[in-house]
Amino acid sequence: MDRKDQVVDTLVGGIEQLMKKGKIEVVIGWAEVNEPGKIEVETENGRVTYEVDDIVLANGSVPARPPIIPTWNFSTY
Repeated sequence: MDRKDQVVDTLVGGIEQLMKKGKIEVVIGWAEVNEPGKIEVETENGRVTYEVDDIVLANGSVPARPPIIPTWNFSTY
């Protein structure tokens, strides 16, 4: 796990630097695109509306559990 965590941290740090260099703002929260060029985001600090030219949505992920191995504990890997 240590090696995987190190690789993930390196990749995430690289992506963060590229986004910073490209002047990309990261907003974390639940979003709705109600009309072209406007996005409303529910954040920790309340609801915020952005007027934008481009939007990138990254919805995250969770590990899948194959049904053939129901007792396999993924958290140990």
